Amino acid sequence: MGMSYLLSDSIYMWESQNRKSLDSISSEIGIILKICLNSKGTLLAGGSKEGRIGLWDVETKVLLHEIKNHNSIISSIDIDWRDRMIVTGGFDGKIVVRELRIQLVSATG
Repeated sequence: MGMSYLLSDSIYMWESQNRKSLDSISSEIGIILKICLNSKGTLLAGGSKEGRIGLWDVETKVLLHEIKNHNSIISSIDIDWRDRMIVTGGFDGKIVVRELRIQLVSATG
């Protein structure tokens, strides 16, 4: 699955192989400038122009958590390979490392 953002308040998902559009996720935190997925592809993290981070469940498209991390634009965002930490960098000169404590609940149980 691929993802993109177009300096808008939505994040678009598509099939990587055939480029078929799948769906979109409404940002709810403002204009998204940076995105990343966790290693399983189940959690989407997005950094906004306003310095906020949103964490969405990719399957349900629900905003699980919002964090105010920076005082200005988030310029980079990543989730570590073990899905335990999220790291952001911002135009405010800060690098912030936070522990991820989001538990995804599957619709199937």
